[in-house]
Amino acid sequence: MTEPLEDIVAAIRKRPGMYVGDVHDGSGLLHLLWEVVGNAIDEHLAGFCRRIAVTLHDDGRVTVVDDGRGIPVDPLSDGVSLLETVLTRMHDSATFDRHEKHVHLDSHGVGLVAVNAVCRETVVESVRGGRLYRQEFRAGFAVGPLLDLGVTGRTGTRFSFVPDPAIFPWVDLDATQIRERLHYLAGLCPGLVVHFADERRSVFSCPNGIVDLLARQHPGGAPMPTPALHATGSEGRVRVEVALQWSGHRWDGAVRSFVNLYETLDGGSHVAGLKKGLSELLHGIPRQERSPLTTALQERVVGVVSVFHHAPSFDAPTRSKLTSPEVRPVVEAVVRRCLRDFAATRPEELRRLLAVMRPAVPPSLH
Repeated sequence: MTEPLEDIVAAIRKRPGMYVGDVHDGSGLLHLLWEVVGNAIDEHLAGFCRRIAVTLHDDGRVTVVDDGRGIPVDPLSDGVSLLETVLTRMHDSATFDRHEKHVHLDSHGVGLVAVNAVCRETVVESVRGGRLYRQEFRAGFAVGPLLDLGVTGRTGTRFSFVPDPAIFPWVDLDATQIRERLHYLAGLCPGLVVHFADERRSVFSCPNGIVDLLARQHPGGAPMPTPALHATGSEGRVRVEVALQWSGHRWDGAVRSFVNLYETLDGGSHVAGLKKGLSELLHGIPRQERSPLTTALQERVVGVVSVFHHAPSFDAPTRSKLTSPEVRPVVEAVVRRCLRDFAATRPEELRRLLAVMRPAVPPSLH
């Protein structure tokens, strides 16, 4: 007996990690792309596809276009087209139309059904018999019939999708990983030409300053708390701006630091001041219980610290590490003031944050 579509979609959306991978660390998000690209690679291996184009659009949409044979649109025995079926129904065979077994590009390989289910919107265009067909889906369900758009000179499939932010707390795909993977696929598939475009990077604007930079660098774990904390301050010749959040898991190198607009890749006194200031959140907690929480807060913080200094000193000509000792107390003071305000105005968020940092929250915080 065929499982109802509503049950299939509900199961995937309830536990997406079982179908597409971790939805918090970015791997599940990339899986959506690799599943779609995998279908185009399948066409190439079968001898029918020579070009694949992947585009990340500035509105959050991802598009994969190939020049293969297109997804079949013929109706099955129940009257539903094969195109709609492969996007909405789980199946226990490799494919519906007997073509070459799909070559999956990761360890899940559950097909387009799971991709469609966890996307806010999916649009598929397929050329079959010289005619262009189009169908739209929302959160796993078709929202209209398969449309015949008429004769076309195109070939292949155009698959466009928007990951659902209700499923993925982080919906910004990592262009660096995509570019590297596509490059390798082109090398492993002689005769295949792969195009990649990232329209999101064509215009740069951060109206919220380093808070926007922080949002871009977040590793994907559900941030806690939100929105990001932000503070500025100055003393003498040192001016400081800080933005920070926390991740649900440890992420090395999560604090990016800048001095006079130049990134200090090895951190330095400004990063040390930021991490020292985090202890401000532990007031009222017994001394013997502070150490594990301090460690967790420092390991899971995600931040940006920017310092302007008239005469900074560095450990080497490369300027990779700031050594100016006077910077540390200024940054620490800014962070402490910021966290003091956070604790006073958002106590419930503070309790949730400390609960994430350590499963057993000290009784004094309950």
